[in-house]
Amino acid sequence: MHNYSREEYNIVLLRERLGIPDDVQPDPIDVLRRATYVGIIAGFCRVSDDELGTNLARWDKASKQILFRENHSPTEFAFTIFHELGHAVLNHGSRNRKVGGALQFGRYAERDEEEADRFARSFMAPIKLAIVDQNSTTDLLARFGLPESQRGIRLEELKRIDRQQRGLTRQIPMVEPEVEEDTYELAMNAMRQNAINWNS
Repeated sequence: MHNYSREEYNIVLLRERLGIPDDVQPDPIDVLRRATYVGIIAGFCRVSDDELGTNLARWDKASKQILFRENHSPTEFAFTIFHELGHAVLNHGSRNRKVGGALQFGRYAERDEEEADRFARSFMAPIKLAIVDQNSTTDLLARFGLPESQRGIRLEELKRIDRQQRGLTRQIPMVEPEVEEDTYELAMNAMRQNAINWNS
């Protein structure tokens, strides 16, 4: 495998485990079915807007289920589902709400949300498939269906990975040593002298 980060490499392995290594825009519901089948989650359930409040979806660690509603755009829906799958894969707690419905804040909740966002971006535009024009985010949207809010971020991640890979695999140019005209003759004479010394 290439010099991917462990995180990027694990996404490639996860997609292989789910049987979708080369799917450019995997169907989110199909991915949830596959994740249930291989035991990453216990299940998933479409719920009413009332059950989720302002959330589009939620990972429920206690039941190991992803709950969701579908009244938003296909790109946002896919990103949200893969974000919640990220919480499951990364073993995050159910941090969306505290007991009594109060929103949770704090560095751990923020860290988990950032990790799940990064997971979703990597899952939707995996490094193995993300050969894109380094100067444009258009290809990311067209090929992988990333929401507009995530395209530029993923592009920067891909550029950083590309720079790291080139840095890790860059060959140091060989410099030819300057050779005198009679180097061959000097080497032959040295070999002859060594042979004489050895036999004497």
